[in-house]
Amino acid sequence: MKNTLVVVAAMSALVSVAAEFSVFTDRGDAAGYKCGDKTVFTVSATEKGKLITNGTVSVRLDWCGGKKLLSRQIDLAKTNPFKVEGKLDEPGFLRLSVSGLGANVCYSSAYEPLKLRKGSPSPDDFDSFWANARAKLAKEVPLDAQIVKVAERSTKAFDFYRISFASFGRRVYGYMSVPTDKTRAPYPVNLEVSAAGFGGWTNDMAGRADAINVFFSVYPFEPNWKWKELGLEKTTYKVMNDEYRGKYGCIYSQAGISDGRESYFFYPVILGIDRAVDWIAARPDVDRKRFFYKGTSQGGGFGFYLTGLNRNFTRAAMFVPAITDTMGYLKGRQSGWPSIIENNSRSPEQRAAAEKWAPYFDGANFASRIRCPVRVVVGLADNTCPPAAVYSAYNEIKVQDKGIYHGVGMGHGCRAELYNQVGNWLSRGNDGFSMDAKGLELVWSEEFNGPEIDRTKWIYEKGFVRNKEPQWYGEAKKNARIENGVLILEAHKERVKNPKYDPANTNNWIVSREYAEYTSAALETRGKFSFKYGRMDVRAKMPWGRAVWPAIWTMGVEKGWPACGEVDVVEYYGTAPGDPQGNFHWSDKQKSKKPGGHVSSGVYHCVGRVPSDGFHLYTMEWTPDKIVFRYDGEIYTEFDIARANQPDGSNPFRQPHYLLLNLALMKGSWDGKYDYLKDTTFPQRFEVDYVRVYKTK
Repeated sequence: MKNTLVVVAAMSALVSVAAEFSVFTDRGDAAGYKCGDKTVFTVSATEKGKLITNGTVSVRLDWCGGKKLLSRQIDLAKTNPFKVEGKLDEPGFLRLSVSGLGANVCYSSAYEPLKLRKGSPSPDDFDSFWANARAKLAKEVPLDAQIVKVAERSTKAFDFYRISFASFGRRVYGYMSVPTDKTRAPYPVNLEVSAAGFGGWTNDMAGRADAINVFFSVYPFEPNWKWKELGLEKTTYKVMNDEYRGKYGCIYSQAGISDGRESYFFYPVILGIDRAVDWIAARPDVDRKRFFYKGTSQGGGFGFYLTGLNRNFTRAAMFVPAITDTMGYLKGRQSGWPSIIENNSRSPEQRAAAEKWAPYFDGANFASRIRCPVRVVVGLADNTCPPAAVYSAYNEIKVQDKGIYHGVGMGHGCRAELYNQVGNWLSRGNDGFSMDAKGLELVWSEEFNGPEIDRTKWIYEKGFVRNKEPQWYGEAKKNARIENGVLILEAHKERVKNPKYDPANTNNWIVSREYAEYTSAALETRGKFSFKYGRMDVRAKMPWGRAVWPAIWTMGVEKGWPACGEVDVVEYYGTAPGDPQGNFHWSDKQKSKKPGGHVSSGVYHCVGRVPSDGFHLYTMEWTPDKIVFRYDGEIYTEFDIARANQPDGSNPFRQPHYLLLNLALMKGSWDGKYDYLKDTTFPQRFEVDYVRVYKTK
């Protein structure tokens, strides 16, 4: 796991006016660094795709947005790209900030983040305070549920309602849609609290025909889908914040905490929505086994609040959650939004009061009270809800069924693929953390539990093999070995003699090179095991480097390439660190003029969890008609086998295939204009936990 490329358009937290910054590190920054390791950031500054050759930029390294570790100016006339080095000796995030020339970028490397702990312990009376507050509200303030149907938003498929419920000193407002087909009840519930700010995301909600959707705003006025044409941002949201600024010197999300727990803005909101959840869960058309929460930013923070307080939720997803680690500054790091303490410090007295009461509203203190399965998404370049603050809450969650997704280079926002992947888990319960093998019979497996690679199952490829790749495949233990039940294929930068060297044969790349400058390993089961149809699971962890090219693939046992058929369950290009690729290769001499009639079909798949951030499950499902690839259970490629039908009636994908595992290297880009090897640190490691092949019973 050696090299992180940040593709500016898709992988970096980038704000660009004139210059564009791209960043990569010498290792994957999702969870790859141990305390004491050095991170080497390489930064390129470009304009319209060309390196900038004049001007200066500022760089800063800090610990979790807190303690400054380095600050200096870089003269681009002297060096571009340039490197910045640093390390952490304690768990956290080493954050690089680069600014200048009208642009800025933030990027982090992670150091054992699962060891991060929240800024302060929970107050001794935390549970009793919230239990008493809920009981007091129920006793003193009638629920007064107001449910008003909105004819213009209702359809044949669902009825749309405005909803509101009473709380201390105010009401909480939102929407609810209910399917009209009562024969399909009970329905799952999707409940959401809005993110902060003001716009469509705080004023509107879509209805559904197959679920009860519920949405709440946190503001003390009704949301309105016509907010823009009515100018509500100025007449409601701005007026509200102006009032709080005049009284407290801060906006709504920071207001009132210095006056006491019950005076904080979110206090009546939390309690009001909490009691609304109970009202919704009691409806006869609700499926209480499918009661889901999701929220982003402020709404993510409310996910900790509500699921920590309320036992009705059966599953929850928090995207880049805010309102966590409010006391993070005590450990010298940046606290999570809205930085309650830091924004209530106009006087020593105000700050002291805020410090006393803020822990009662720290999502990290609610996290340990959560009892339902949870998924959390964190942006590793998030300056608003910094990753250390998010991890401090995530690490407090006690349930076994939890998971965290890394947005590598992602700022305060969430990519569509992460929303989709976690959304699939939320609604269907499958984000690919495991795959069920019921109804299947295991016919071959390799668990790599022995002391040595089992040569009754595997043979080694040797020498220069294919694609004019720079690595020499061999049998050395440093290149292929078993460690702790895991197969290690490892590439090294080292010079080895080519025993087949023939200086007279300059047209044959396999023998014309006297030396190889890199070594690696490739294993295959040719002649020892092959299979036809069924399912193959491979749990593996990819390396991280611009030049890496590991693959899990199969080839047919009959005919030469490409007529034999090649199935690339995954081939992972280090130049696209979020995109595992599935490919198919075969021969069609009528359609292709390439050698052997080579044709191919494939797809890149941008995923939420970067393949080098840990072990992931790569699956091939094979029938006589179709081949399907899955990444952690999610389908990312499907192939119609009939596309490869041959004139003689044969098909390369309807014959037995054998398995290959290899770690190749790419010297340069396909156009030959860039040498990726110079940006890659060695050794590089491709790890395989197991290979399992099943057939249908």
